[in-house]
Amino acid sequence: MLSQGGAIFHLAFVPWVLGQFFKAQLLGNAIRVSASQYQEIHACLEKYCRLLNIQRLPEVYVVNGNGMMNVMAAKFARTKHITPFSGLVDLMLASGSTDELNFINGHELGHHAAGHTSLWRNLLLAPSRFIPPFDSAYPQAKELTAHRIRLFLADDKEAANHGLIGLACGRRTLMPRTNLDAFQAPFSRFGRTYLRRTLKSRDGS
Repeated sequence: MLSQGGAIFHLAFVPWVLGQFFKAQLLGNAIRVSASQYQEIHACLEKYCRLLNIQRLPEVYVVNGNGMMNVMAAKFARTKHITPFSGLVDLMLASGSTDELNFINGHELGHHAAGHTSLWRNLLLAPSRFIPPFDSAYPQAKELTAHRIRLFLADDKEAANHGLIGLACGRRTLMPRTNLDAFQAPFSRFGRTYLRRTLKSRDGS
């Protein structure tokens, strides 16, 4: 039977081990963003962290996504991570869409700022995943919160629009042909309201 001190040690040790395992998975499949690597992404995240009063810049790795378009936020122990997939980064940089890429990364930073990546919070709320309607309401609320944070960070409404659609379908060919109204149509009543709020600029225009 574990003593109180032993239990505390294990609770602290497990997140550290998970973090090391996560980093090991990145070796050979990711490139870390820094002041000397993908400087435009690094500089923007530094700016966003100052605006959100995040003291420690998350470790950002561009991950080989094998063609997938995605970006994720995770936290292990005290280290925050953002992992944009290479296909998304490559597509947006190739088309000169740096603002849109920053908007998407800002969304993941919003998850960190709002505490959505906290291990203990997620463990505490884990039972809600099996209780309707909380199983769907809480994930939607997290996404809405992260979207509103990244709207606070972004000044360019057009970049916000394109960032959402670019993440959904790609950027180079499909983006100019995508009808924004038709893109919203399949959403539920909640989804349409959620998307409209997301696509509004901070000044309400």
